[in-house]
Amino acid sequence: MHLARLELQIAVEEFVTTLPEFRIKDGFKVPYYVGNILHVPDLHLQWDSASA
Repeated sequence: MHLARLELQIAVEEFVTTLPEFRIKDGFKVPYYVGNILHVPDLHLQWDSASA
């Protein structure tokens, strides 16, 4: 289980490095829920036009 989590973390980090620069859209509040798993139901991103 610990190895699977580590592998998934590395995979996501590597994937994100291939994307253009982005940030959370100005004024957007990230809703999240905590239970057995942290859950973010909606995420608005703003892409940096200089890196597109």
